[in-house]
Amino acid sequence: MRMKSLLCIILILFTSLCVSLVPKELTGYTFTSTADSNTTLIGRWANGPCEAVAVSDNIACFGNGAYLEIADVTDPANMVELAKVVTPSLVRGVTISGNYAYVANGYEGLHVIDLTNPSDPIIRGSFGVEGGNILDVVVDSNFAYLACGQAGFYILDVSNPCNPTEVGFIDTEGYAYRAIVNGGYSYLADGDAGLKIIDISKPSDPIKVGSFTTGGLAQDVALDSNYAYLAYGWSGLIILDISDPSNPNELNSWPIETYGIAVNGDYAYTAHGVYGFHILDVSDPNNLSIPIGFFYKCGGVTRFVVRNNYAYLAYDHSGLRIIDISSPSNIEEVGFFATGDLARGIAISDHYAYVADLYSYLYILDISDPTYPIEVGSLNTESIVTDYAVDIEISGNYVYVADGSAALRIIDVTDPTSPIEAGFFKTKSSARSVFVDNDYAYVADSWEGLYILDVSDPANPVETGHVSGEYEVKGVVVSDSFAYLACGQAGLRIIDISDPFNPGEVSSIDTDDAYGVTVSGEYVYIADGSAGLRIIDASDPYTPLEIGLFNTGGNANGVAINDNYVYVADGSYGLRIIDVFDPFNPYEVGFYNTGGTAYRVVASGDYVYVADGDDGIYLISNDLETNTVRDEHFSPDKFAIMHNYPNPFNPSTNLFFTIPNRSAVSLKIYNVLGKEVTALINNEVLDAGQHRIIWDASDLPSGVYFYRLETASQYSAIRKCVLMK
Repeated sequence: MRMKSLLCIILILFTSLCVSLVPKELTGYTFTSTADSNTTLIGRWANGPCEAVAVSDNIACFGNGAYLEIADVTDPANMVELAKVVTPSLVRGVTISGNYAYVANGYEGLHVIDLTNPSDPIIRGSFGVEGGNILDVVVDSNFAYLACGQAGFYILDVSNPCNPTEVGFIDTEGYAYRAIVNGGYSYLADGDAGLKIIDISKPSDPIKVGSFTTGGLAQDVALDSNYAYLAYGWSGLIILDISDPSNPNELNSWPIETYGIAVNGDYAYTAHGVYGFHILDVSDPNNLSIPIGFFYKCGGVTRFVVRNNYAYLAYDHSGLRIIDISSPSNIEEVGFFATGDLARGIAISDHYAYVADLYSYLYILDISDPTYPIEVGSLNTESIVTDYAVDIEISGNYVYVADGSAALRIIDVTDPTSPIEAGFFKTKSSARSVFVDNDYAYVADSWEGLYILDVSDPANPVETGHVSGEYEVKGVVVSDSFAYLACGQAGLRIIDISDPFNPGEVSSIDTDDAYGVTVSGEYVYIADGSAGLRIIDASDPYTPLEIGLFNTGGNANGVAINDNYVYVADGSYGLRIIDVFDPFNPYEVGFYNTGGTAYRVVASGDYVYVADGDDGIYLISNDLETNTVRDEHFSPDKFAIMHNYPNPFNPSTNLFFTIPNRSAVSLKIYNVLGKEVTALINNEVLDAGQHRIIWDASDLPSGVYFYRLETASQYSAIRKCVLMK
């Protein structure tokens, strides 16, 4: 990967050096370039799980999805939010040192945030590890120590926090989750490789001096005197004697699955995921007893910090919870700050976005300024019994939420700042998706098929029809008199709903794993899991025919269409943009790599909205549309040549151009010396419109090339591309 990136840089630098060598016939043009994604990030709403927390003096920093929240906790019972700053992805770990917060953003690297003014945090520096999932960071003196998952253990010089610099590295053999530093050693929880003890007295040359392993995954570690306490996942808590760091020995264990650990005096504080938070008496490490204190809330806790008489719990599905532990046998919650969870569904109406946020249920955002979405209302699990909010639809003043086993929820959003539940309908299994058309709601129930509800009175939805089937239903869309169901491995099912009281299946077509579905005209577009995008001709719903397939590379979860662009929420591969002007030959023309897992996508107006799981909501523009390329696609009023895609490429790329009338056209390729290497089109007469030519450069060496469009009307333009083998 590094070699390819280096080659690309060398080729581009070589181009600038060689421009003077280009013959006169090719000079006088601007060699412009663009990001090969053809997208622009417009705005973010980054709410998500709370997975990390750090406290220094009276300031708490904690994760809220990709936001780092900064709060004054002088009075833990009345914490005050001071500010929040958006980071590139989910906050996995955070520590505070001096006036800086160091944030572990997983695969998006380390980010250093200046807290000199906690009300105005500023990102000052960053550091990335190729292939590294940075889960934890510890700062001691002028050095930062990173637990980077499969990429191992990194040491950075942060004497200048604005410019973190790598000084040391060690391959830990396992999966580095957490690290602590004490007395010239780092103690690393290294997943299935157990505990690693690393001599860091010379940061430029870290040396592994000891290790301990047993069944399970080491996920956190704490020290007290000569003892190390190892949170070993499902293997429980293990206590080690580390008086000799080269030979750690097991003293005792506690067989309750444990994911987080801290020790202070005679007490060990343990996090147990969905089983809550415990306090153990460890005054005698050889003799552990049952917990003397216990705290539980819905969700899960794996990360926390203990300061004075308080524990600050990163409770992933709900937020930051502050508990008073001054009396270990009588734990009380004294403070709470709600964060988000997993953005799974999104709907747009006017200048509001409605977000189905899994456990947190519903958020309402004002997107009148798309660069700065503002939360204006919510309905969360504290106020209503919910399950998993996974899909959402808006019709008039009502929002319809498919809320899993908690039923279809109907919310009155006449006042978006104060949403109120108006009604609900309990399906037999789990409401997975919903579509509203006029006075009917069509609810996809995971294992019970399609429900048709009369919602003319939203406070009293009434079932009018039901189609059952022995398959899992994941998505539904309605067009004309038919409902189209995405049914997982059972493919696409088409239901005649012309009579809402007597619906019936009329046809089906097999696919790999249909997650989402949308319809435009006579075509059905299916987000088909790992198979990508499928295009079905449903001009006759009784005999659907697959006509197109494009493998998006990830896991296609959701799909939307606007004009001739299909947008695919492609799991960990983010947003993919597919040109379906010719549905028999779909091809990718753009993408945006989001920071989480793309579940749903909506195209509305000038923007695309992606529900990205624990990374919140992305507002993205399709530059091909905002730059008016799509208008040219249909009725261009001028000659134009667009950027090729992909770029760099290997071995083929797509070249796009438009002509306003029937014309003789030439499209030729030149090398950096100005020599023609191939003629893709040689004075051929083409019809008006947008044209795409695929250039296969398999027989050419890596390098920079130029493609030139010329017409009989004297139009001529040139662009640059990079072949990188």
